[in-house]
Amino acid sequence: MKRYLGGLLAGAVLLVVLGCFSPKALAAPNRFEPGTLVFDNFNKEKTILQPEEGSYWWIDGQGTLPNGDPARVRGEHNCELQTCVQIYRQEDGESYEAVRLTGYPTTTTANYTNANLSEGIDGADGDPVYGGQAYPGPWNPTPGHDVVVETHLKFGPNFHIDGSGGAKGTGGVWLWSNPFSQGAPNPFAIYDGVGFSWVSNDSEILQGMTMMVTKGAFPVYVNPVTGININDWNTFKFVWSQDVSGNQSVTYYVNGTQTGVAQLYAGVTTMQNMGLEVWLDNQAYKPSQYPNYIQRILIPEERHFDIDWVSISKD
Repeated sequence: MKRYLGGLLAGAVLLVVLGCFSPKALAAPNRFEPGTLVFDNFNKEKTILQPEEGSYWWIDGQGTLPNGDPARVRGEHNCELQTCVQIYRQEDGESYEAVRLTGYPTTTTANYTNANLSEGIDGADGDPVYGGQAYPGPWNPTPGHDVVVETHLKFGPNFHIDGSGGAKGTGGVWLWSNPFSQGAPNPFAIYDGVGFSWVSNDSEILQGMTMMVTKGAFPVYVNPVTGININDWNTFKFVWSQDVSGNQSVTYYVNGTQTGVAQLYAGVTTMQNMGLEVWLDNQAYKPSQYPNYIQRILIPEERHFDIDWVSISKD
């Protein structure tokens, strides 16, 4: 992604690639310009191994050590607990290359487990190396200039669109405020997110594949995704816009068809300084157990999902 297309012809090809066809199919080059254009077809392990020099994505795993203590591991060590983020190459039958997020079976609900890929370092608050500073995301819409996120992904066979199946927990792709890396007294007060998520039916709410907007850790827009097989490859897209009055909107698309629109009102539900996050964790949402409505659940079997490519742009 650090190599640029040369000349007007190459620039025109890039616009066609990102606007009309599958970027992976037309072999668009990886490109990393935060706030302008990020595209990765996940054909190189190097791009996902921050803090290594030349890498873009931060990856980490959270889980449980053999002695039962919670732990977080980053970069090339991220697969040492109960989760893993790595480049996956399928060569038998359907041939493809993707980044795979995997969660393995667990034996305790004492600790949070999560496979995470993000633009900004997650969990910097309190970290002896990365703590003590804020990490705002690079993306903000402005009037006439939308932020567009598009990705090509498929879920493993034990994910069902309605939240049933053997897969458990939550996962998805969205822009978020990276609240646990901003040095905020109450990170949940600035916990904002917008995108697509999947929640298993262990939760009392938000089950299945949905289009979602979360403001201050509270869902303000939820709309189910229907009519697709999430075990096949699908293209998920959302367009984050802002008008001259400061109001924002998010328009959702699945496989090129508009599927929802969320309205975000200035000073109430609008968002800023967002970055991409992809995750797979062991959470369930149970309002009946408020204030402890975010529960951790056992993961009985391996589950995973693959991302073929992702594009984030501001036009």
